[in-house]
Amino acid sequence: MIIGNVAARFPTRRVNNDEIVALVRQHSTRFEGDIDRMLRTVKTLLDRSGVDKRNWRAPGERPIDLLTGAVQDALEGTGVKPMDVDLLVYVGIGGGFREPGNSYMVAKSLGLGRAQCFDIIDACMSWTRALSVVDSLFKSGGYRNALVVNAEFNMIPGMAGFPENYALRDAAELN
Repeated sequence: MIIGNVAARFPTRRVNNDEIVALVRQHSTRFEGDIDRMLRTVKTLLDRSGVDKRNWRAPGERPIDLLTGAVQDALEGTGVKPMDVDLLVYVGIGGGFREPGNSYMVAKSLGLGRAQCFDIIDACMSWTRALSVVDSLFKSGGYRNALVVNAEFNMIPGMAGFPENYALRDAAELN
């Protein structure tokens, strides 16, 4: 197996640590205890993580558009065209649907008319599991070109964990 290219596209909205702390304050309306102390702890933990900005989707940004752009970037210069892709594997846990698999919707959006499709949902191991499966399928001789893709951009109201992950009830939840 040869990995021909890797590409990524990121949402354009940049959220900093102070904005995260403000979200925790906003959504922790039932907090029991010293909320200001807890927020200082949150800020310290965020600052120590080494990450000072995160990419979240801006209004109107769609995951499929980001994914499509990344796939176009990945195929560029490889000589592989969308119709040459035999196999599409969607990995990740943030998909909107279980049936039909996200891979089918992605293949349709990308114009992959002849690709076999399936999803691998194995949390953080999805990528490595997908590469292992693709390698085995290549060795079987049935496939020549594959895409392994993901589009998880859940940080908008109503998506999994938002805003629930920012609502704390007591300091013990921070642990």
